[in-house]
Amino acid sequence: GNDGNSGISFSQAFKTLGKALSVVSSGNKILLYAGRYYEGELVVPNSGSAGNPIVITNAPDEKPVLDGTDTAFTPSWVVYDAINNIYRTATTSLPTHAYIDGVHLFHYVSLADLVSKAYGEPGYYVDGTYMYVRFLADSSPGSHTITIPKFSRSLILDGKSYIHIIGTEFCYYGYSNPAGNYTSRPKAIYINNGSYNLIDSCFFHQTNVGVDLRRSSNFNTIQNCSFNEGNKSTMDWNGVKYGGVNYESGGVVFFDSDISNEGNVIRHNTFTNMFDGSQPGTCWNGCIGVTKNMDFHNNNFSEMSDDCISLDGVGTNVRVYQNVMKDFHTGISVAPMGGGPSYIFRNVLYNNAASSWNRSNPPASTFFKFNVSTTTTTDWVYLYHNTTYTDLY
Repeated sequence: GNDGNSGISFSQAFKTLGKALSVVSSGNKILLYAGRYYEGELVVPNSGSAGNPIVITNAPDEKPVLDGTDTAFTPSWVVYDAINNIYRTATTSLPTHAYIDGVHLFHYVSLADLVSKAYGEPGYYVDGTYMYVRFLADSSPGSHTITIPKFSRSLILDGKSYIHIIGTEFCYYGYSNPAGNYTSRPKAIYINNGSYNLIDSCFFHQTNVGVDLRRSSNFNTIQNCSFNEGNKSTMDWNGVKYGGVNYESGGVVFFDSDISNEGNVIRHNTFTNMFDGSQPGTCWNGCIGVTKNMDFHNNNFSEMSDDCISLDGVGTNVRVYQNVMKDFHTGISVAPMGGGPSYIFRNVLYNNAASSWNRSNPPASTFFKFNVSTTTTTDWVYLYHNTTYTDLY
């Protein structure tokens, strides 16, 4: 492709999705052909309409990949600390996440913690001048590939509605570190005050959050997608919880907001190898936003270090049903789930000792979590016809 082309036929294809987005309007369809598109922070400039959405989709039988990797990062490793097997390379980049051989490499927020291996994890530390790495099993860098992201987000739907995103892979979006703010959340798709959008048949991995919805984002549907954050499920539990970098976020997240959302549907998705699977609750500690009239159903979860579904927050007519969860720390958390009523029914939750999953600390599991240590209380949560099983004890 060539961004100087017209973009109206295969022979006149654009080179980048960014160029295609700059010219689309209601009723247009963007066909993505196979290839790896190293693009990010792409703002969808226009909304579609009820009968004429803007569609971003894979071309028939094609597998496009939107990749946030920083292709300019070419490390040159030298020994920094031979006793502790730490290497470093010069870089001014401050990535929130980094990847080793395609999966997450634990981010230490101090060089001292990396040197002491505070959480028992191989990992990295960055200071704006160097990137320091302690490799797997204290091995040498030559047997591994380290990559870092360039972008925090792939697609941004800010106030945009009737956008359909279909059949696309998203990966390696993890640069969200303004001045050391490691608690910020990288994500692939960001929907802010956007409604009637569709995310369908996409694959998200190593994006931290797949789809992040905020404020009055209403009547969006996320379906038939796969989310995988390998190797978060085997990271040290305390390291994720208290290490200072936000690894907790799930595949689909509703961010705390003083504005309510309603009518969103999350269905027929698969969540694997994550810390939290999904956080569809919102505003769990004193703000006034409410998740209303949400349907979360027929999703599958496996290998979760913490919650499969975290409903923590405030909700009204939230319905969670016919989901299957296996090998987790907590199945469904309503700690707290204020407001109500909320309905949790016909879900299957089980932990299997025969699983090959290497559970991280702590191993003890619960099916439903209700304990509250916030200003919000748990109110009017109804559980019907759920099936639970474990042979761990």
